[in-house]
Amino acid sequence: MINLHCPSYICKFADLTKDLVSDLVGCSYYLSLKMLFEFFLGEYESVSELIRLNAWTLSESQFLNLILRFDGNRFLKRMRESILRRYKGKLNFEDFVLAIDDTDNPKYSKYLFGVQSWRCSKGSYYGQKILVIALVDVKNKFAIPLDFRVCWPKKDQGKDDKKSGIDLAFELIVNASKDFGFLPVVADSWFDSSDLAVKLRNSGITYVWEIKSNRKAKKGPGRHKSWKSLSCLFLGMERQQVNSEKNKWISERLIVLKSKSTQIKSVAAFNRKNGKDAFAYYASTDRCMPGAKVWKIFRDRWNIECLFHDLKSHLNFGRLSVSDDKANELAFVIPFFIITYCRLNPGAFGLKQNMTVKGMIKTLKTEQEFLTLDLVKNRKFHKLLEKIKIRKNNINKKPVISGTEGYRAA
Repeated sequence: MINLHCPSYICKFADLTKDLVSDLVGCSYYLSLKMLFEFFLGEYESVSELIRLNAWTLSESQFLNLILRFDGNRFLKRMRESILRRYKGKLNFEDFVLAIDDTDNPKYSKYLFGVQSWRCSKGSYYGQKILVIALVDVKNKFAIPLDFRVCWPKKDQGKDDKKSGIDLAFELIVNASKDFGFLPVVADSWFDSSDLAVKLRNSGITYVWEIKSNRKAKKGPGRHKSWKSLSCLFLGMERQQVNSEKNKWISERLIVLKSKSTQIKSVAAFNRKNGKDAFAYYASTDRCMPGAKVWKIFRDRWNIECLFHDLKSHLNFGRLSVSDDKANELAFVIPFFIITYCRLNPGAFGLKQNMTVKGMIKTLKTEQEFLTLDLVKNRKFHKLLEKIKIRKNNINKKPVISGTEGYRAA
């Protein structure tokens, strides 16, 4: 369906941010902002498709030239200020945690920022690896993005102040803790680094993470104690049930990881009380934290995985492809901004509390479809609609080779 005018909810998002770019560009800045939000909410494959299916847009060259002047950090700062206002005085250790994780963003151009061959659990891909830190609302069971970094391949790390993934993760965690307090931080085995754990502990931040199962450890810091596998250290230990519904069992003890000189609290999780092998191992820099608490905090990490699914499935996360480094940030910042404001203030966009992101987008699009149908019923829009249809058909029409018309007709 072709949209004859800009949807009202797109105007609301643009109104929230128009002062962030008004001093950088000319009179077309507001329209380019609306196009930017429409691109991510409309799930378009490309900017060309956005322009082809909307009659109110600028040309492709105008749009791309204008967004090159936008600064993604301004959008992030506005978003974080809104989150702080929303949760002022409510951020506590029981109801909130910080979760950090990496996600893939496949690309097909080597000229984009940070594009390289990477490996992940699904296999190898060519594109960008993005580190994201999010605030997890444990009671309402959703995560709100706070900040991100684009990872650099190993061959470029150390050049021109380009940091490793672990250093970028530490930077994200420290920056978020300054604004949102020293909440517990949770991460998966990609962030299983002794250096990161030591840095966070020395900064006063409690760190809970998954240990790689092939790590070596010992029972205590004594010099004469031998290094063993994690499965050997938990062999024959007493187990306690932590989740009656899923029937999970845990064992806990203090251990010392190889390359780490101090003891940490470690937890082994089993599917059965008498099961031989643990399906995962977790650790905490807080040695006094109960094993059940370590398990609970790590389970809260799943909310950031749901956040990635929503961003990629419904908000065109990372789809905007521009060669400029600053403009490339908009491919991540704008989806962050959209999902955050829909979560924090759903009533402003006609949404209900605790709706899924899929339900939010469906509700917004349904409203726009009715508005478009009402406009089409009016006669004064019929001529404009016909012109748009002709333009669309001409773009999609395949070229006919001269001299073959008679042959095809025959």
